[in-house]
Amino acid sequence: MIEKIYIPTIARSDSQITYNNLPPELQKRVIMVVQHHEREQYNYPVEYLEVGDNIGIAKTREIIFNHAMLSGRDCNYAVIDDDITFSRRNSKYWSKTDNMEKSKRYCTENDVLEMFEQFDSWLESGYTLVGCGHPEHPPSDTQYTDHKTQGSCGWYNGKLLHKALPEIDLCHVEIAEDMYLLLELFTKGHRNRVSNEFVFHNNSVYKKSLKSE
Repeated sequence: MIEKIYIPTIARSDSQITYNNLPPELQKRVIMVVQHHEREQYNYPVEYLEVGDNIGIAKTREIIFNHAMLSGRDCNYAVIDDDITFSRRNSKYWSKTDNMEKSKRYCTENDVLEMFEQFDSWLESGYTLVGCGHPEHPPSDTQYTDHKTQGSCGWYNGKLLHKALPEIDLCHVEIAEDMYLLLELFTKGHRNRVSNEFVFHNNSVYKKSLKSE
């Protein structure tokens, strides 16, 4: 089971896109990661992990991984940006079954629950990192792809990841830190799997009215 869902967030105390689009069952597992100067602005009924001000996303992720190790070294967990929504692609692309009217649609609560269950099964089968595909990539003729780029949201096998982390400088780069971690894991023999069925939308990138921090 995905035991924890970390959401690093800043300047979105009243516009939690990821949290608001999670089913209630998953909202109970959320840990919002907030900077010290904003903590009092957040009133969501979740656990909080408070970090220093203006430390950057790479340092924030390092704190998240360390917190996860201390909380339950072998647990599976997710780290998802605060402005993410999910969609599901039509299964006609990799099977003979057409299961929706269009090429894809926004995920229902049941879709998100199914996605989390599928990702957890992949982690349990020996993958260190799994996640959603990029919506701008054309539909694939397979339901998932191994050893593929992913970012903005990741589901981690704590048992495997935490063994590798002592050999990785998580703050080596200040941006694209998730890609840096992925490449480091690849060089150490770890595997990832990316869904072509479930894709994510980074709303601050695609909507000009939302400022990306």
